[in-house]
Amino acid sequence: MHERPTRASPARAKPGNRAPAHAAGWWDRGMRIATWNVNSVLARLPRLVEWLEQAAPDVVCLQETKVGADAFPAQSVEPLGYEVAQHGEGRWNGVAVLSRLGLADVARGLPDDPGFPDAQTLEARTIAATCGPVRVRSVYVPNGRTPEDPHYAYKLRWLAALRAGVDTIEHGDGLTDALLDEMAKKGVYWVPTITVGAYVAPGRGGNWTDMVAAERTAFQKALKKNVKIVFGTDAGGFDWKELNQAKEFEYYVQYGMTPMQAIRSATSGAAELLGWKDKVGVIEAGKWADIVAVSGDPLKDIGELSRVKFVMKGGVVYKREGR
Repeated sequence: MHERPTRASPARAKPGNRAPAHAAGWWDRGMRIATWNVNSVLARLPRLVEWLEQAAPDVVCLQETKVGADAFPAQSVEPLGYEVAQHGEGRWNGVAVLSRLGLADVARGLPDDPGFPDAQTLEARTIAATCGPVRVRSVYVPNGRTPEDPHYAYKLRWLAALRAGVDTIEHGDGLTDALLDEMAKKGVYWVPTITVGAYVAPGRGGNWTDMVAAERTAFQKALKKNVKIVFGTDAGGFDWKELNQAKEFEYYVQYGMTPMQAIRSATSGAAELLGWKDKVGVIEAGKWADIVAVSGDPLKDIGELSRVKFVMKGGVVYKREGR
């Protein structure tokens, strides 16, 4: 979940850490913000470090870190140039922000957190920080389980944070008509991450199948209400080497988007959400040369986006089949 900028602070790394070479000149190339439901940062620490080394995002929002307040393995990511702000409670929940552009004004929790099962029992579900000129918030939304479960009422109270002026909701399982209306009214973006839920539901059973069906219904309602929907996959909740992240496009079309709407959700729509529409999101003079190409027509078969033949990033060709 990303908030509107509050104030700028210069990029910096902690003393003694490796200089964030990838962060240098970020204003010209744009800020790269990633989010990952890591589902135990200790269990996935080797993969996290490997991914940070390879992808080198500027800011990372982690959810379900599942470590206590002083147990986050910061020493493993600090040598890569990341500062760490985390909010944890131990076995469950937990969120963190990793930044190579500095951390300032860290805020843990919500001012009016309803708590569960009572107002005195607060869960570690959100943390915000200013990273460079951008205010970033990592959020792990409560699972509502079923409408009859006390967690459902808790989740709705928790999501009432929308009225405090947040800019995006990730996942959004259990969004009601009232919340969708509020999102449409205030221009709040929704990143539904359908792929991960549909992928894990058969193996997890229980309420997961119902959650997938409920998200489809919410998605269709959101389209009718003109909620801003932006592409996101929650990669990490599934093996991205096993399942192509472009599968998300197919769900969007199956749920009611046109192929062009789905494509724009991952390009111009995503650029608008991140505040970088002046630099990315479309192919035109003055914008970054970020281009993919496929053999067929994705407006006729959105599945073509899972069969990319050519990749150019910032004018550099990284993939060209047949050459």
